[in-house]
Amino acid sequence: MKIFSRDPSSHRLNGPLPIDPETGLYSQNFFLLRLKEERERTKRNGRAFSLLIADVEAISTALNGKSTGSTRTHQRKLAEWLVRQSRKTDTKGWFDLKRVGILMPDTKNSGALEFREKIYNQFTQEWPGAEKVNLEEFIEVSTFADGSTNGNGSTLNGGNGGPGQSNLQDNAMYADILTQKLFSSLKRLAKRIFDIGGATFGIIVTAPLMLIIAVLIKFTSPGPIFFRQERIGFLGRTFTFLKFRTMGVNADPAVHETYVTNLINGRHGKINRGTEAQPLYKINDDPRVTGLGRILRKTSLDELPQLFNILRGDMSLVGPRPPIAYEVEKYRLWHCGRVFEVKPGLTGLWQVSGRSQTSFDEMVRLDLQYADHWSIWLDIKIILKTFRAVLSTAGAY
Repeated sequence: MKIFSRDPSSHRLNGPLPIDPETGLYSQNFFLLRLKEERERTKRNGRAFSLLIADVEAISTALNGKSTGSTRTHQRKLAEWLVRQSRKTDTKGWFDLKRVGILMPDTKNSGALEFREKIYNQFTQEWPGAEKVNLEEFIEVSTFADGSTNGNGSTLNGGNGGPGQSNLQDNAMYADILTQKLFSSLKRLAKRIFDIGGATFGIIVTAPLMLIIAVLIKFTSPGPIFFRQERIGFLGRTFTFLKFRTMGVNADPAVHETYVTNLINGRHGKINRGTEAQPLYKINDDPRVTGLGRILRKTSLDELPQLFNILRGDMSLVGPRPPIAYEVEKYRLWHCGRVFEVKPGLTGLWQVSGRSQTSFDEMVRLDLQYADHWSIWLDIKIILKTFRAVLSTAGAY
């Protein structure tokens, strides 16, 4: 059995061993696995961790004025030098083929920036030609959950901005999810094709019904046909969420915000509209809802415009329901996986596993379960169960 490839770069990415024999760093596969584990650990204990990413290829090129051939040895020396600057408890590995990553557990953003400053100073002293290199261009710092034990505020996403510091849109903290490997790429492509096909079929079949609903909304209450709202999607990206309007114009959102706050904080006694044995966590007597709106909500027909969200790529047929920004601000850190780690959906495990009788924490666990185990076959099963749930109207208000 051949263990080592003649191509040293292969060991940086997905070699047969977790350690790249050329540099002694973890391979990318293993390093990103450690990144995921650290993120999950932080969701539970609330202790921030930081990630430093250094582009050793770009630094080497800036020092040498060339990018091929003999620079491989130079890159290896740079990687080894970076590792020597770090702590023994840090995890060091290849973030990708060109960049070295250093995971720093229990390290807030201030500590990570101090470490980066140390690298700047040592680099200037120890590397010939260092004065030609602006390291700020080649070294990034991201921090996950800094300054927050429960995920509230902007710090849950992996950065607060600042020079050389990644934010959520840089996706550094979620690189394990986004890494383009053959199997994961084909799996995502299959899901996207399934979404496009399903949404297109749904729009064609329900187009006459949607036209009728649009006319009824227009003639039964003043205001627009569609309700548009900014929602949070995959990796925290915002998008315009569509529904048929079921409320009067300028309805006060405070009613829903109060309900959501109580639901997320587990104050079930304040929001239970059922019994202790058969709870109902839903605003079932909302005065803001129109007469037609009650019918649309009961039959879930108000959700049909989200088929266009799916075609645009903002949503999937199956996934967690996309939250409003003020909901996410109230999340505990472990709740955030349902938002950032999988694309939101028109339906999901929650809708077919209890719906309005399910507590928020139970809903999040179902969403996280789906995020870890999704497949096309699971999507098909959930969609089939959704049809049954919609026809029964159980838990819909």
